[in-house]
Amino acid sequence: MKDGKYRIVERAVTWLLIMLIAEFVLGTLLTTVIGYNPHKHSAVQTTILVAHIALGVGLMFGSFAHILTSRSSHLLGVKPVIGFLSIAGAFSSGVVAAKNGNNAAVLLMALFFGVGIVTYGLSFVAVKVAKTHKI
Repeated sequence: MKDGKYRIVERAVTWLLIMLIAEFVLGTLLTTVIGYNPHKHSAVQTTILVAHIALGVGLMFGSFAHILTSRSSHLLGVKPVIGFLSIAGAFSSGVVAAKNGNNAAVLLMALFFGVGIVTYGLSFVAVKVAKTHKI
């Protein structure tokens, strides 16, 4: 694989990981510090929730685009698909949690997030190893 393809895949995985970490911070703020309540509307809660949703939408689009761009490299196998599905699962669970504050939905969102961060972390390592060994 040429260095240009390594850079594209590496950049995509890096940005997805950065966005996932930011999503984690916003979600943690929302659920623990602010104590999200769908029936309580405050400026801080609404601002953090909107940022969390906007970043989630960006992750959905970014992870789907990553599927398309990484296909040509054949380097990551099914990891981009698993990453996208985990983000989609977290997003769907988040919609349920935001509507009614369901704790089971929050747990599912966290579990899907965990799968996503591990998947993209493994993808990052795979790209770095392949780039180093010119696979």
